[in-house]
Amino acid sequence: MLCIIMTAFGMVSCGETEDNDPLAIKSINVEYNLNLSQNWFDFYDVVVTYLDENGQSKSLTVTEKWNFGFSMSPNNAPRNYAFSVVATPKKDHPEINDAQYILSQEIDADFFCYRYDGTVFKELSSDLCAQKLTSNDVLTFSGSQFKDYLESGSRNLMSFSKSWDGKY
Repeated sequence: MLCIIMTAFGMVSCGETEDNDPLAIKSINVEYNLNLSQNWFDFYDVVVTYLDENGQSKSLTVTEKWNFGFSMSPNNAPRNYAFSVVATPKKDHPEINDAQYILSQEIDADFFCYRYDGTVFKELSSDLCAQKLTSNDVLTFSGSQFKDYLESGSRNLMSFSKSWDGKY
């Protein structure tokens, strides 16, 4: 009986020593989101480049709404974060007429942490000040204005690169 009590007490003690500070950071979370109007995709090649959860650079041409995210413990989180969206005019695109052309964009890079108590902590680290980077624009053109805009070359819709110090 004494062995059972000691074993039970030992298990309780072990559980208590593994409890985490409720305000400590449990996970680092990153979300990249891209939502562009169809005219971007009709007239431009849209390339997204980002660093994934392993700190590896990934690039891909997107043709519709796109998002990527990850969640990791602070011990395994990458130190570098980057996200860019570049639109380059297509060589072969629909004919431009006298219609109105609208280019809208909603691009977000969101950094946040969860604490062990379940609350959200928005400041990723002491040197990564931006909590959420957003690019929300709507551009409206006549046909001739849009032709000039398209001929003026590539557009950098979002670009950032940050490193964090690992302090929470």
